[in-house]
Amino acid sequence: MAYVDTVPPERAGGALAALYERIAAERGAVAAIHRAASARPDLLEAHYAFYRALLWSSRGLGRRLRERIALAVSEANACRYCATHHGEALCRVGGAAPDDPTEAALVGFARKLTLAPAEIERADVEALRAAGLGDEEIVDAVFVVGYFAL
Repeated sequence: MAYVDTVPPERAGGALAALYERIAAERGAVAAIHRAASARPDLLEAHYAFYRALLWSSRGLGRRLRERIALAVSEANACRYCATHHGEALCRVGGAAPDDPTEAALVGFARKLTLAPAEIERADVEALRAAGLGDEEIVDAVFVVGYFAL
C-alpha cells in the first residue's frame, strides 16, 4: 500500500502512460510497486530497467533461483506484498527445491545478508562457492538481496 498519491494506468498521460503500457505489455499488468513511483516517471523507468536486468537476465543464477532469493529476503524482512508476489512468481518458474544444496546455500546467505549484513564473512562466500557458484552467480545473488532488502 502506497502512502503517496499514485496515478492509475487509466489516468496516466505522456511518458508515464507510455511506460505503463510497456510494463503492462511485458508483465501483464502494472504492479502496485510501479504505481507507487508514478510521481517520478524518470525514476520508475530506471527502477524498471534495473528490475528487468536483475530478475530477467539470461546471465548468472537464472530466474528460479533469483525468485527464491527474492522470497527469502521478503520473508526475512516481513514484506507480505513482496513475499506473496515472489512466492507466486517462484511457483510459475518451477517452485522451490528444498533438497537442492545450491538453493539452500543461497537462501541461507540471503537471510544472513538481509538480517545481519555486518556479519557476512569470507566463509559465507566460500560456502556459496562450495555449493557450485562462481563469481557471476555470487554477485547476482548480492544484487538480488540488496534490491529486495530496500
